Amino acid sequence: VCSSDLAMLVTSLSTLFSFMSNARSQFPAIQTFGLFAAMLVFVNYCAVMVYYPTVVLVYATYFEEGCQFCFGVPNIIKVKVMKELRPVTFRNVRIVTDANGNETIEPVEQTESAVNQWFRESYSSGIVGAKVGIILIFMVLILLMSIQAGKLQPDPKNPQFLPESDNYQRFMDLNPKYFARGGSVDSVKLVFAWGFNKDRPIDRAGTKATDTENLGIPQFDPKFKLPVASRCILSICEAAQMKSDVRKTGGYPDFPIECFLMDFKRWVDGNDSTLWDRATGVNADSALYYELIIRWTKDPKVLSKWKPYVYVGKEEDGSADLKFVLADLKLTVTRELDFDEGKKLWGVWEDWFNAQYDKAPCKEVAEQAPGFQSSLGFAFVKSELVSEAMGGIVLSVALALCVLAVATTNVLVAIYATIVITCVVISAMGTIVLIGWKLGILESIGLVMVPGLSVDFVAHLAEAYVESTSTDRVSRIRDMLARVGISIVSGAISTLGASIFLFFPSIIFFQKFGIMIFTTIGFSLLWALIFFPALMATPLGPQGNVGNWWYLAKQLWKKYVRKEPTEPTL
Repeated sequence: VCSSDLAMLVTSLSTLFSFMSNARSQFPAIQTFGLFAAMLVFVNYCAVMVYYPTVVLVYATYFEEGCQFCFGVPNIIKVKVMKELRPVTFRNVRIVTDANGNETIEPVEQTESAVNQWFRESYSSGIVGAKVGIILIFMVLILLMSIQAGKLQPDPKNPQFLPESDNYQRFMDLNPKYFARGGSVDSVKLVFAWGFNKDRPIDRAGTKATDTENLGIPQFDPKFKLPVASRCILSICEAAQMKSDVRKTGGYPDFPIECFLMDFKRWVDGNDSTLWDRATGVNADSALYYELIIRWTKDPKVLSKWKPYVYVGKEEDGSADLKFVLADLKLTVTRELDFDEGKKLWGVWEDWFNAQYDKAPCKEVAEQAPGFQSSLGFAFVKSELVSEAMGGIVLSVALALCVLAVATTNVLVAIYATIVITCVVISAMGTIVLIGWKLGILESIGLVMVPGLSVDFVAHLAEAYVESTSTDRVSRIRDMLARVGISIVSGAISTLGASIFLFFPSIIFFQKFGIMIFTTIGFSLLWALIFFPALMATPLGPQGNVGNWWYLAKQLWKKYVRKEPTEPTL
């Protein structure tokens, strides 16, 4: 515990804060994954630093002497009872008890294993000797990966959970092409809504992003009057379905609009052509209008077809009141549309919809026919997905820098370690592009963990570099690698080995998750164990107390507060 307490604290805090930064996400999947991973790191730290040492100490105190197990068959256990537990807090020492029961502290001669000696001598000498070449190679690598990472684009497709060869996935791919009328089930659907408060259609105060049952309280516009607004709504529906390459509409009959007023007017005209003019418009006869609506919807087929497009609520006095109406239209473009193009198309429709209220028959009833168009929301979701991913990574790296600077007490070492973390993240993002992936929900969840996993190895090395009793950079590098080199390699091998098993499940998410873990750990090992020591071997590597903000603070305290002579900075 004494030799790894600071390293465990640094890596756990930096990883925890990295995952916690995703709690700001507006996507429930990313938010919950980040919070879960952060809690997992915290519980793991408590178990390793509190529970595990306690178990070892209890065993050593009460059961070690006289307790021997042979092939699972215990001999008589001699329990050593002590009145008081005194944990040893010194490094490289042991407590020796003489015949009289007196305890003395003696130093323990430390011997390095062959692997640690190899890291101290051969490996460190190779890194120091080839530091220039190593840095140049890694600079070329990060340049190439940065170019690839810059090509990362949002995935226009919905998340795919099964491989292409799966029969169900094949059906899902063929269904839009061969079993859809009026475009595809993946076509962008434009929705018109009338009756809501245009500026705030839903009040989401008090709701949670993860609660799919409570989406908020709809905010209706009390000025909305369907009899007055019907002519305006009908004219918008008729104009919207006209073929237009700019608005990406296919025209009737291939791409018809679903607007109940078009069917309703045909029914009214079929009964009496004069009724429509009397029941609608500025001087609408509301009683006649609703009487016609009731007669029309007595047909079960009519009611079943148009019920989703009309909502009738109740007033406080119990009377019925029509709250809002909807209409929708499939466009000729699919959800695979690039998000930049999608946002432009949304602007085209927004301008077109607003322009309808500048001319008859909408101009004179604009207040009674408040409406808006809702389309291409997925384009804004994908745009937000990219910005959140980038923002989360930046915040995670910034938090890691703060933790490393405080824990290691050396600003320069913290900055160099943060550079390594950034390079690992960029390398992982570049690999995503090289594999052929795009940024979807699954990839964003994977990117959540990249900064957290990138911290561990370099944080251990940074802490070991600072904790070295040597003052020159080369000796510190030797001590650093001898102390934690084997631990880093062992941790990398175990994690890489575990992630390989995620390559084989049929569920795409697990495959991508395993590949991203393998990629991140692989790059973390390379950047931390090769590039970081090479960087510290250059004149940039701090020697003595250079970069040590805690040492500087103590010197300033002595000089200006206690008025004592200060030590020279090495």
